[in-house]
Amino acid sequence: MQLLLPDIPLQTKLLKTADTLLAVIVGISLLMFAGWAFSIDWLKHLVPGSVAMNPLTAIFFFLLVISFQLKQKYSYNKIAVLLANIVSVVIFLLAVWKVLSVIYEVPFSLDLLLFQRDVANETVGGFANNMAPNTAFCFMLSAAAVLFSNETSRKRVIVVQTAIILSLMLAVFCLLGYVFGAVEFYEVQNYIPMSAMSAVCFFLFSVAFLFATATVGIMRQFTSIYSGSYMARQLFIPAFLLPVIIGVLRIKGQKEGIYNLEFGSALFVTSMILVFLSLIWLNTYLLNAREQKQDETIAEKNHLANLVEQTSDAILSTDTDFNIKSWNKGAQEIYGYSREEVLNKPMGSFLRTTLSPEKTQQLLHELLEKGYYTAEYQFYGKHQHVVHVQASVTVLRNSNNEVTGYVAVHRDISQGKQLEQQLREFNKQLEEQVKQKTQELTDVFERISEAFLGIDNNSSIVYANKKAEQLFGNSDHSIINTSIFSLFQQADAEIETALREALEMREYIYLETLLTRFDKWFELHIYPSVSGLSVYMRDITLRKKALQELNASEEKYRMFFENSMDGILITNGQGKIFGANKAACNIFGMSEEEIQSIGRRGVLDETDPNWKIFQEERERNGKAQGELRHFRKDGTTFLAEITSVKFRTASGETQANTIIRDITERRKAEEALYKSEEKYRNLIEQAGDGIIIFQPDGSIMDVNESAANFLGYSKDALTAFNISDLLNAAELVSNPLRFDLLIKGESVIQQRRMKHRNGSFIEAEIRSKRLHDGTNLAIIRDLTDRIQAQQQLQKEKDLLDSIINSLPGIFYFYDQNGKFIRWNKQFHLVTEYSDAEIAKMHPLDFFEGDDKRYLENRIGEVFVKGISDAEAHFVTKSGKRIPYYFTGARVETDQGVCLVGMGIDITERKRAELELQDSYQQIRRLTNYLQNIREEERTHIAREIHDELGQQLTVLKMDVAWMKKKITAGDTASVSVKMNEMLEILDGAVASVRRIATELRPSLLDDIGLIAAIEWQIDVFSKRTGITVNLEKTGDPLLLPDAYVTGLFRILQESLTNITRHSNANQVDIHLKNQNKEFILYIQDNGNGFDINEISGKKTLGLLGMRERSIAMDGTFTVKSKPGEGTKIEVRVPLT
Repeated sequence: MQLLLPDIPLQTKLLKTADTLLAVIVGISLLMFAGWAFSIDWLKHLVPGSVAMNPLTAIFFFLLVISFQLKQKYSYNKIAVLLANIVSVVIFLLAVWKVLSVIYEVPFSLDLLLFQRDVANETVGGFANNMAPNTAFCFMLSAAAVLFSNETSRKRVIVVQTAIILSLMLAVFCLLGYVFGAVEFYEVQNYIPMSAMSAVCFFLFSVAFLFATATVGIMRQFTSIYSGSYMARQLFIPAFLLPVIIGVLRIKGQKEGIYNLEFGSALFVTSMILVFLSLIWLNTYLLNAREQKQDETIAEKNHLANLVEQTSDAILSTDTDFNIKSWNKGAQEIYGYSREEVLNKPMGSFLRTTLSPEKTQQLLHELLEKGYYTAEYQFYGKHQHVVHVQASVTVLRNSNNEVTGYVAVHRDISQGKQLEQQLREFNKQLEEQVKQKTQELTDVFERISEAFLGIDNNSSIVYANKKAEQLFGNSDHSIINTSIFSLFQQADAEIETALREALEMREYIYLETLLTRFDKWFELHIYPSVSGLSVYMRDITLRKKALQELNASEEKYRMFFENSMDGILITNGQGKIFGANKAACNIFGMSEEEIQSIGRRGVLDETDPNWKIFQEERERNGKAQGELRHFRKDGTTFLAEITSVKFRTASGETQANTIIRDITERRKAEEALYKSEEKYRNLIEQAGDGIIIFQPDGSIMDVNESAANFLGYSKDALTAFNISDLLNAAELVSNPLRFDLLIKGESVIQQRRMKHRNGSFIEAEIRSKRLHDGTNLAIIRDLTDRIQAQQQLQKEKDLLDSIINSLPGIFYFYDQNGKFIRWNKQFHLVTEYSDAEIAKMHPLDFFEGDDKRYLENRIGEVFVKGISDAEAHFVTKSGKRIPYYFTGARVETDQGVCLVGMGIDITERKRAELELQDSYQQIRRLTNYLQNIREEERTHIAREIHDELGQQLTVLKMDVAWMKKKITAGDTASVSVKMNEMLEILDGAVASVRRIATELRPSLLDDIGLIAAIEWQIDVFSKRTGITVNLEKTGDPLLLPDAYVTGLFRILQESLTNITRHSNANQVDIHLKNQNKEFILYIQDNGNGFDINEISGKKTLGLLGMRERSIAMDGTFTVKSKPGEGTKIEVRVPLT
């Protein structure tokens, strides 16, 4: 048989896809198993309306995937393969057992062992949810395929793949049956049908199996590199999906009444014709495109071959034994051998090299290890001439990574080698000349007194004269071949920058800098060249220090001259002004140029009689001081205090430095002081407070009129007293006068009781201060009115505190900076902080996260708009978060703009809102649940009518047609027998109708009432589940409204359903009571029980539905349960 070349990338991609599909199967099986384990209906019915996958089926899928993966991934591991084979055999045998149980009615109950009660309740067409026969048959095929999946025989591989394709087709039939509503495709006779999810899993497993075995058997035809495989892959999916899509559209259009059966059939045929024509066109297009690409590939190969042939480099290839397989024209020109002379001959037989055998083996090992290498060699050509080549050799490998040969490119570099040799000899001669010139330059540089450094382009020092070595080097090592930057410290960054700039810009640079290493100044001349830098360094420390001292002296004088508060003029004996500072310009109201132009006569009144005296003193003593009149620019005169000192300049000229101080303001201040003292005396006499001036020993020197009136004495009489005579003697013992503080210059403020002339005492505030002349001043203020006002204010404050502390919420009052001013006791109790802690805190410290940012904005809004409110969580000291509603208003106080407000605990309101929202969500979920129950009930009724009444009516129709033929033929005898059979079928139909009606609503509920219906339901429940039910009835017979009867009956049904599903109970007690105008339904089981808090968090719909029914009857619903103690349900309904 022809060997097909595989498409390796495609097969690798299919293997990865197979792993993904198998992972999806594992996920589906685990979801299904979880649905059974936790009674989650939507997990069991991932496809709505379909049959749930049996738990054993889910386990089989999981084990089947595991065993297949073990055989595929760990085929080298005997234990893994053995384990996979055991699992496959077990699945195969159990599947065969299930198929035989269907054919020969052999008992098979393994599919009912897991979740037995739930599986029994999950009925379809009257049958429990067993494993379907077609499901078991598919497992049988799949397990057998996995068991023999590692076979290498072609025939066995084809048999295995045929089996898996048969399983694939069965899964496709089932899926098409669900899509088109064809029950026969997924149901075997009257047995339970295959689950839609089982069909999906079989489809995915079959596809994954075929993808995983894509390199063998039937799949080889689909995964080769040839056009047939390519076309099959391109057409497979359209050929599979398009008929399905067209069929679905045809049926949907017919059901919607868009067209009739005949039109739909014609449309289906036309669509299929168009589909096949499209596939034929697609086939043609893809084949043409593939051939066009092949032609382009061939043309590209020919082009590359021409390039190889025309290149001047030698290109040759060999097999693994180095026999020449290709030899281009360039190789012929370089080595002299023609293609015919070297083909299929060992390369070493005609091309000799200078390499030793050991070196050759080393290079071969390196080539095989790296896959390529490049080197230079010497070969001997045909005429024994030496050829220098640069060789690049690459290893050739096949798809299995096996070495198939080598390809080499040799470039002739003989001419380059000759030029290289000539250049080497020229460089040698040049080096000798350089050494000679270098020695001459070295002698010159060694005689230079400055340091000289030669630097190359890598910043390394290549030459340093003796001065440089002495400066930077030491006795242990030289600075040659060290980095120039290593000679300087981090503080010498300016030098490093200059050197780098000279290297980069190739420009001369001059620099004066301080070398911190030597604490000396140097000037640097940096000369760039092609090979580096030349650096000359000269010590200029002495020059720099002299210059710095001169600059410092000049700077001090300049600073004094410019910043002096007094005016300064530089003049000579003839009255010429050489300079004026800013203060002088300000005094005269002129610029410096104007002052210099008008000279001394323009600014000094030389008619002032004091000028002549001042001038003579300066001539005699060299300096003088006095008060002289001067002129301003506006013509006004002013009196100035001047000091003038003569000095000689560097040229020998005599000049004077004159300091001018305008004393106009000082004279005005002296006059003002006199007037102020006069006003002070009047102020003391007219002051409303008493003023006493006394000696350090307390003797009174002077008093004003107010002090005399306040104490009832005359002014003269008071001067005879000591200050302590006017105070309460008892207070002086406990609180003596603080003369010590007065001596220190401190102010003393005390509240004391002063003695009136009539013997009474007056509350007064005394402020004492020591005066500059050593006496003391006491200001006495009557506090009688203030104390009364303070007492009244305290009463009002106490009342306000009582009001604030009695507020139901917290009260707060703080300024714009967030500093608390007032708060009530409730604030302290809620926050758990002490008053001292609250006083140091900011209002935002009581909030966290988003609440903090939100409150910051709202507080800002209060200070802008005047009022605002907010809701946030108040955080206490212990970390407790309390929901609060806060208000705030802006108020103006003596302390500035403040915020006053209060907060109310809204925990109960928030709890009520949450409960209301939770109740709303529960009602919505209950409504959806009831709607789903209603739809499921309708689906169940439709299935019952279709499966039972539909079949019975069909049989009756056929029998009536048969009877018509017989009566027409005159055969009345057989008609009588057939009528008896029809009556039996009619009886069965009537029974079916009654059963369906009873399941919807027991007739007993309407005929004889609630109690009888409950007894009937209990009897049915006991027979179906085997659970013992004890019924106890007390009280008189009941007459309840129909709505109450229905509600109570449905609550009982839901309770019994929950017991079946969840409790694992074996006994149920039911009590029906009629007492105190209430009907009581009490249900108790001895099952597992549950945690009430956990269930209330889950909001189970069953309990919610029962509670809502009870509320609708104006009744109450109570549930009590604990884990391991069973469950108790009590419903109370009023009878009036």
